[in-house]
Amino acid sequence: MGEVKAALVQEDLRVRVVRRRVRTGKGELTIVRPEPRLRCVALYRQNDDEWRMSVDRPDGRRLAALFLLAARSSHSLIHLPTRSAALAPAFDDEHEVPFDLVLAPRALQFRPGHWKRLRQLASSRANTGSVTSVSPPLTDLPESGPEMPLGLWPYQYRELMARQQREQPSNWQRPPRIQDQNRAETLFLTGDPMDYRAAARDLVDLTVYGPPHAQVGHFIPGGCYYHICRDLGPWDGAHVEYAPSWVR
Repeated sequence: MGEVKAALVQEDLRVRVVRRRVRTGKGELTIVRPEPRLRCVALYRQNDDEWRMSVDRPDGRRLAALFLLAARSSHSLIHLPTRSAALAPAFDDEHEVPFDLVLAPRALQFRPGHWKRLRQLASSRANTGSVTSVSPPLTDLPESGPEMPLGLWPYQYRELMARQQREQPSNWQRPPRIQDQNRAETLFLTGDPMDYRAAARDLVDLTVYGPPHAQVGHFIPGGCYYHICRDLGPWDGAHVEYAPSWVR
């Protein structure tokens, strides 16, 4: 598939964003979006209220950069319009619905019920915003945790993770819980800087270990390759998969 394991370099965390200010009842709020949109990041809500995300290597690393940006931007919303992304491998149109993603720092105390109106204001043609390039430093990333086997199905991953947590609890200490809510076809992840940095680390690790497994034929659409964060959803985490680039 043309993808090989590659070490992370600073340029991998560079992403262009557009910042738009919108009026709220208490003043102004900044909404940040990647520009252009990340083409190979897809988020789906499943029938049983679980969440599945697919990323390729380049956009998975850009997504990690946006998590790191959220850790540094406690008064901005990071919005990824993933509803319009091309359908990822193994998309199940009977049981999955595309959703947008918003990173809402806890310090902002944002109420998702206000999102639909703010999204309309941010998408207005009159609100052109300002485009810039951001590249959070590699030093923002926590150290990698224990390496996990890839190509596992979700139940296998959960069993393995539970066993390693019992056997090596110090290696699996995690920052406070990321809280999730959904409104207006959007998943909101509310957390502290440590939460977002831990999620970014998992995304980066996914983009390091996923490609070589796909290269040798271990790619399993719908299989579990790595977790973005524990204690995120109903079964202790959002299900995040590596997938070879599905849009060129």
